[in-house]
Formats: sequence, C-alpha cells, structure tokens
Amino acid sequence: MKKLSAGLVAVVGALALGAGGGVARADDAADLQTKIRAAVQHAKSFTTTAVFLNSGIVIRTIFVAPDRYATSTAVDGDSRDVVIVGDALYQRVNNGTFKKGPVPPEVAAQLKAQFDFTVTSIAPDQSAGGITYGTFTSLVAAGPPAVTLTCTYEKATYRPTRCWNDTVRENFAHYDDPANTVAAPDAPKEAK
Repeated sequence: MKKLSAGLVAVVGALALGAGGGVARADDAADLQTKIRAAVQHAKSFTTTAVFLNSGIVIRTIFVAPDRYATSTAVDGDSRDVVIVGDALYQRVNNGTFKKGPVPPEVAAQLKAQFDFTVTSIAPDQSAGGITYGTFTSLVAAGPPAVTLTCTYEKATYRPTRCWNDTVRENFAHYDDPANTVAAPDAPKEAK
C-alpha cells in the first residue's frame, strides 16, 4: 500500500475545494467565500468522495458535526480507515483491528481548517441535469505547492457539490442526511 499518513487520510477532505473564466470583483469573491464557508460550517453532516486520477487513490469521508469524521482510503487493493470522534483517533489497515490514540495537534488544526474554502474568483455558472450551479475557483493549501481547484455549489444553499482539477475529482453529497453517522469503533486496541 502506498504510504498514507493518518493526517493525510483524515484531512483529505481539505483537498475539497476550488477554473473558471469569469473574473469577479474582489468583494464578490469575498462575499461568496463567506457564504460558502458558513454553509459548510452549519451543515449537520455530509459526505465526500475524492478520486486522485494519477494514483488510483479513492477517499470517502463522512463528516458529522461538530467533530466526527470517518475516512476510508483505498489504493492498489489495500485500505486504511480512520475514524475521529472528538479527540480520539481510531485507525486500521486492511480491515484489521482498530487502534486508538489521541488526535495529533496538527491533525486537529487541519480538521478545523479543512473546509475553509478560499474563493479566488467567480466563474460562469454551469448546468447539469437541468440544475444550474454557481462556479468558483479555490486555492487549497494541501501542502507545498497550493492546489487550484474549480468548484460548483448549490445556488440556493451555497453548499459545494464538486471540485476538480487535472489530478483530483471530489464530490460532496448527502448534506444533513440522518443516515450519515460516525461512531467510535467497538473494542479498539490502545495505540502504543
């Protein structure tokens, strides 16, 4: 399995947002950024699925407010699961036994910032399936270098629906769905 840190797995949802052709005034982009951040921060729950095109890595995440995350990563036939409930982090590889430990401070900081979209510009609307979506570009600090993504959002709610560039495709779905649940795994081993 390609080496994936717990921080990367837990925070990959951060690669969540952000090429459009329209240029907007800075205050328009700032206003949109504020609305999108508020919409995401006030969601009770949602899911994301990220596909990294060059590596074959697929990461599925469930977020349940205020502090529950479940992330499943698959690559080359191997898997890693990370569950965060409050300040406890549980992880396992290839469906083995979960190991429990504290959430490292750097992961906690990344979790707080992961859905703080930075809107760099507003792009022309896009339509799919008879629905018109707003579009923006976003700069994501996914480590050096930063990554630019194009994202769409629901115009009525400002909730992101998808983000992409040449290397990643991420979809956001199931906002406020009661089926989105994240529970601490049963009988984890304490990490050493």
